Order: sequence, then structure tokens, then C-alpha cells
Amino acid sequence: LVIIFSLIIRLGNNFLPASFLEISSFVVYINLVLMLFNLVPIFPLDGFRILFNLLPASFENARIFIERYSLFLLLAFIFFFLQPFSLVVNFFFRFLVG
Repeated sequence: LVIIFSLIIRLGNNFLPASFLEISSFVVYINLVLMLFNLVPIFPLDGFRILFNLLPASFENARIFIERYSLFLLLAFIFFFLQPFSLVVNFFFRFLVG
């Protein structure tokens, strides 16, 4: 969805209405936020499963710790790492949209 709307924005910049391009930009941005947030390696998110499937079994204690305190880690990520996260999202947005 991100790639399709990014191509629409890049290719249709001259002949599509500005309101459609704004809505398309919003769709791309929201999808990037959701995709990148889902890749954060905290327990309920998919990034956690991806990370611990790639790591050896010796990291079992770290997995248990993250699962146990996942709510607090997620809240800490939201409150303290929102600015760096938004920089990453904006980088990918500018890369895709141009």
C-alpha cells in the first residue's frame, strides 16, 4: 500500500488534484508509522518475534525480561523515543515520496 501510493504521488504530481495528493501522502505516512512501530522489538509487536527468532537460545533470559516488562518498555519507548522514531519515519517518507 505504501509503495503504490508513493508511486501515485511521484508519478501523478503534475496532473492529479492537490487534495488527492495530500490524502495519498497521509496514507503513506500513517502506513509507515504503523509498519515501523510494529517492528520495534517489544513483546506484543512483531519486531519482538523477528528478533528472538534470529537470536540464539542463550538470549532466553532477555526474552523473558522483555515479555515481563513489555508494557513499561512500550510506554517508555512511546514517551522517550518518539522524536528519534519520527526522524526515522520522516526519512523513509522522504525517500519514498521524494
